[in-house]
Amino acid sequence: MDKTRIGFIGVGGIAHRHLDILAGFDDVALVAFADLDLGRASEAASRFGAKAFASHQAMLDAEALDAVYICIPPFAHGDAERELIQRGVPFFVEKPITLDLALAEELATMIARAKLITAVGYHWRYLDTVEEARRLLVENPAQLLSGYWLDQTPPPQWWWKIDRSGGQMIEQTTHIIDLARYLIGEVTDVYGRVGFKDRSEFPGLDVPAVATATMTFESGVIANFSSTCLLGWNHRVGLNIFADRLAIELTDHDIMVDVGAGRPVRQAEGDPVWREDRDFVDAVRGQENHIRCAYSDALATHRIALAVAASARQDEPVRLDPPVFERRPMAPLVHQSRKDEPQGLQPGHRRIRSLGIEREGKAFFLEYEEGPPPEGHIRLETLYSGFSAGTELTFMKNTNPYFHSRFDGERGVFVEGEADLHYPVPFLGYMEVARVSETRAAGFANGDIVATTFAHKSGHTADPCHDVLVPLSNDIDPMLGVFVAQMGPIAANGILHADSEAFGSSVPYLGAGIEGRNVVVLGAGTVGLMTALFAQKSGASNVIVGDPSEFRQNRAHDLGLGAMEEELVWQHVKARWHNGGRDRGADVVFQTRAQATSLHTALKALRPQGTVIDLAFYQGGAQALRLGEEFHHNGLNIRCAQINRVPRGLGALWDRCRLAGETVGLMRSHGSAIRDHMITHVVPFDDAPQFLADLITNRPEFLQIVFKVQE
Repeated sequence: MDKTRIGFIGVGGIAHRHLDILAGFDDVALVAFADLDLGRASEAASRFGAKAFASHQAMLDAEALDAVYICIPPFAHGDAERELIQRGVPFFVEKPITLDLALAEELATMIARAKLITAVGYHWRYLDTVEEARRLLVENPAQLLSGYWLDQTPPPQWWWKIDRSGGQMIEQTTHIIDLARYLIGEVTDVYGRVGFKDRSEFPGLDVPAVATATMTFESGVIANFSSTCLLGWNHRVGLNIFADRLAIELTDHDIMVDVGAGRPVRQAEGDPVWREDRDFVDAVRGQENHIRCAYSDALATHRIALAVAASARQDEPVRLDPPVFERRPMAPLVHQSRKDEPQGLQPGHRRIRSLGIEREGKAFFLEYEEGPPPEGHIRLETLYSGFSAGTELTFMKNTNPYFHSRFDGERGVFVEGEADLHYPVPFLGYMEVARVSETRAAGFANGDIVATTFAHKSGHTADPCHDVLVPLSNDIDPMLGVFVAQMGPIAANGILHADSEAFGSSVPYLGAGIEGRNVVVLGAGTVGLMTALFAQKSGASNVIVGDPSEFRQNRAHDLGLGAMEEELVWQHVKARWHNGGRDRGADVVFQTRAQATSLHTALKALRPQGTVIDLAFYQGGAQALRLGEEFHHNGLNIRCAQINRVPRGLGALWDRCRLAGETVGLMRSHGSAIRDHMITHVVPFDDAPQFLADLITNRPEFLQIVFKVQE
């Protein structure tokens, strides 16, 4: 099958919504990504084996593309569209299409002359609930509309500036205006009002905090649209439609139809973005064009949104001329296949299921087709996948920092207000055990069991030159392999950081810096308990585990470790571990809990000039951390130990494979106890979404959760 070669201009948040969908289309190849942030383009390119460019001109000069997605902020439009029109390349552009009406008019004229296929991301038109509303209104026309976008202020700082985003009515509420046009018809006049509020938490913000617009349609329908960005949450977004003895409320996920006999709500079925992407690709491939919003149609919506802003500035109504464009006859909605069994797979292909997060609090399965392994690769069938609660629950709870900021790899800093992650999150997890089912790489045989990291998926095609694949021998329970590729190496790397404190770059063996020393581990989760077991195995003089959970304390006792309430730890070690005088406390504290209070407790537990090895993943601030107290007066140290790097000077000797090898050794010596006391839940993979929902709602006690994918 010839594939449609697609490139992206802009690889920010909304682009990933389309990427996740297009990746599942058998007839699409994602081949090029252009972004002013080359690191962001490179990250997307590496995911799809594509090429990255720092400008759209360079991408278009280097690649022969069948179509392009433009996913850039409102102020950045113009050059990319002109270039694509001149080259005759169809494009999909996210709304709003510009900030400058004259520019939008110019581009629309160029598109018409070139007879170019275009689509604009007004995806509400593709909701099946909108179809239902349309049918209801045919015989009972609307008389009154009330639209609203009542929400928080988006994080990107360009959104805060009127000359960059245009404000909420243009950047967000435009969806509701477009929905009204799509259902009711064209608007003849607009009267807009806005209000402003100084907000110190958003420096430089000059967009209206509230806006409202009254509109009249050609049919005589009157409407009001209101928006605010004052809230700290998404309160309500939708359109109310009123007719004779009929009230309809539409949101982007459901419809409520009220005819005086209750208010039944029906959830929307299918993904409207999938449908708009499918229609665009089909049109580009020469099939019948069913695109529901071409550029000329979107321009009519954009004129209305800009008219609201103009009316508010001028403090008078704005009259609109009827738009001139051709809207294609509406075709039935395309329904995404949800069949469980593979249908029509090519020889050697298979269907992969991936556990992801659809939205806050909602897990789901993403399915996609995967081809046979290329030369030098191996095909894996997943046996077990471990759930890393500390990290992965941040995706369920919307607390992961990438939802609110972007990591600038070039400078090594997080950029606030520029989200790098958006829902849905299709892949997560990094604790897998799999069986080799097909090999085209030397050194691997069918039936081999390996520990690796590739997310909660039913299978994976691995490149041994890129992926860390740790062989598991027959004497190790395969389920224990979930600890080998990631969690165990995290704990071992913590020990290695303590070794580096004592020996610098001349560490003779793992645990040399722990041997004969007093050790505290805060946190009796998986990483904490494995760190404590490594310390015990290394010959630490004493090991105490602190955790507020009695359940986890008991699990530590079952593993042969000393354990107590976290708040009692520092008092215990200051009383018992001392060399006379003021030299009291632990030599090393390993901090594994994602709580600033625990980090402060770790500092309190140390002897003077002692060191905290910090393995925790903090999701917020650290107000409970008081650096002016023990940290300052006792001359303490804090070292961050994350799996992405080993201590300076040790990289050549201690890579992840060696740390994984140390974990295998721990599994051999303590595997039975770890299996009995650390793995608390073994969950069938099919039940994973519901299990995660229950985990959030009911918060049962747990340690290591393992998804069982197959025997």
